[in-house]
Amino acid sequence: HSLRRRQRQMCIRDSFHSFPSLMPYDQPPPARSVLLGDFNHNIHARQSNLSIQNWLQWLHSFWFDPAYNDLDSRNLPTFRNISTIDFLLITDDMTDLVSKPELQYVSRCDHSALSLRFSFGEVRSGPGLWRCHPHLMQDPIFRSELTALCENAEQYMPDVDTPLKWDFFKCRLKSFIQAYSNKAAAKRRRHQKHLQRARNRILRQPVNDTNTEKLAAIESQLDKIFEQSASTLALRSGLKWREHGERSNAYFYRCLRQRRQQQSITVLQNESG
Repeated sequence: HSLRRRQRQMCIRDSFHSFPSLMPYDQPPPARSVLLGDFNHNIHARQSNLSIQNWLQWLHSFWFDPAYNDLDSRNLPTFRNISTIDFLLITDDMTDLVSKPELQYVSRCDHSALSLRFSFGEVRSGPGLWRCHPHLMQDPIFRSELTALCENAEQYMPDVDTPLKWDFFKCRLKSFIQAYSNKAAAKRRRHQKHLQRARNRILRQPVNDTNTEKLAAIESQLDKIFEQSASTLALRSGLKWREHGERSNAYFYRCLRQRRQQQSITVLQNESG
């Protein structure tokens, strides 16, 4: 065990010694750069290892840590609720483009997710093809309200022929489903934020059996919310299947972005160009 530890330490030390050839410590990084990852040590804590002093000095000279400069996120543990070793750093020219950092629990992972949102502007696109989320039928409240809507449809139907009545009902049904989905999603987001804040409060407290049980209960509720979010993103991204238990929201967002890019029309040309 001790031999393996020494070998691991030597590997880390060698990596730091070889780093200047990739990014010299005396030079600033390129503009609008992001440096992130599991650093395996807290860059803001005192370090006795002399081999990483140049590395730390380079980080503190040229990089900005939004999480450390936010009092609510400073020094929150990112690995197994024990230590702060994951960082997301940006160059100084991007400090005005980022929002408040967020630290979130990630299902089935030893590390928490540290995230920033950048405001670079976005390309506007149309609404696309609307589809009802099939998982809504698992919600008993939704089924009850949907039944009431269908049973009372005659009360708000206009006096037109049958095809127009059918079109009117479809529009009314779509509006009802969208309104219900938006309210449910907003409620789910509020609940998720509440749980994340509660989790962060527990992380700031001493580790004991009571707090460990509370943490497990909160993370179990977050798991259910993540599963619902992954299901929604999978539907929006146009995936016809996904592995059971797959909850990589980043993957679904990437598929959704690619789908939008494929459907986006940026230029129209006629025969003359």
